[in-house]
Amino acid sequence: MRQTHLKIKIINLADEARTIRHFERDALSDSRKARALELPDNYVENHLSAYRDLRDHRTGIVRDAARHNLLAYGFLRGLRYRQMEATTNREPNWREVEKIIKRFGGDTTNFEQWWLHEAAEDDNKAA
Repeated sequence: MRQTHLKIKIINLADEARTIRHFERDALSDSRKARALELPDNYVENHLSAYRDLRDHRTGIVRDAARHNLLAYGFLRGLRYRQMEATTNREPNWREVEKIIKRFGGDTTNFEQWWLHEAAEDDNKAA
């Protein structure tokens, strides 16, 4: 049952990213209109600043939160880590993933083994 709550959270994070993208487009469009109308630079810069802030929030905080929640959801469902992330350029924050698993009622006794086992398999394949 708690997995359902986690799934709802994941859906809400995806919805938040879509909403932020919408407002990013609006801010960028407004800055272009302000530039075309030759409004003072502070109007253009205010819209560009809003665009950058929104984009940074979406690609930083929201994206990381979605990733961590998806990893926790996959763990609770019994998926292997590499089924969810076949390749990645950076490590997730495993402590955050573990906190999410605990928050949604999961047993974390074999959590560390879950992701370390996958990493060890990758090292063996590379050798």
